[in-house]
Amino acid sequence: MFVRVSSCHYQTYYYVGFAYMMLRRYSDATKAFANILLFISRTKQLQHRSSVYDQLQKKADQMYALLTICIALTPTRLDDSIHSVLREKYGEQLSKLPKGGEKGELDEKILEELFLFACPKFINPIPPDWEQPELMSDPTQHHLAVFKQLVKSEGVVGTLRSYLKLYKSIEIGKLAGFLDVEKDALRELLLVFKLKGKQVRWDDAGAQGGLLRGENSKLTDLDFGIDDDMINISEVKIGRRYGDWFVRNTQKVLLRLYEADL
Repeated sequence: MFVRVSSCHYQTYYYVGFAYMMLRRYSDATKAFANILLFISRTKQLQHRSSVYDQLQKKADQMYALLTICIALTPTRLDDSIHSVLREKYGEQLSKLPKGGEKGELDEKILEELFLFACPKFINPIPPDWEQPELMSDPTQHHLAVFKQLVKSEGVVGTLRSYLKLYKSIEIGKLAGFLDVEKDALRELLLVFKLKGKQVRWDDAGAQGGLLRGENSKLTDLDFGIDDDMINISEVKIGRRYGDWFVRNTQKVLLRLYEADL
């Protein structure tokens, strides 16, 4: 039913994607944002005649900002049209976001900027205590703090992954020296890498019954095992699907021919 009203259509996808992002289901959030942004880009000429066009464009900009955060946390291949617009709007933030902290954490300043611009308006479920106003907190700042704590280790995992991709086997002491951490701390980071490499992902076929359901799936193509002080690394390289590329570009050409006839 919500698809029949354009403003309800994109607002629904916006809130679903934001909820997925706050649940650390960045793959599902990326899928939700990419689907609705692709729909908006394909119906731009029709939406331009609508009275809610300005509101739609503002919401689309917010979803691109949230998509930038999700892509920085979980790199995912996007449709070419969505990727080009994302690079145009937030290319600088996307390139700087994973390289902000001294230890590889995400750039907090850029993260705050994108989050505060794109997040919905929060309300405080607790009535304010006017007798103790110093205890009153801004719900938006509270959710920002929660999200920053949630993604604090994501940047470290990304730095660790970049080193692991260079080797097939490496000693823990050598890798610890590259990262300037102790061996025990590196073992903890490797465990975090294992945990962060899996996310609950919604599947059209296997997750019937609600958007919160899904399967714990592995999202990274990199795996490793530890034998004493030696890290053995394996990488699965997925070949390019040429059939999908031709089908996708054929659809784009047909869509442009259809728009030209209109």
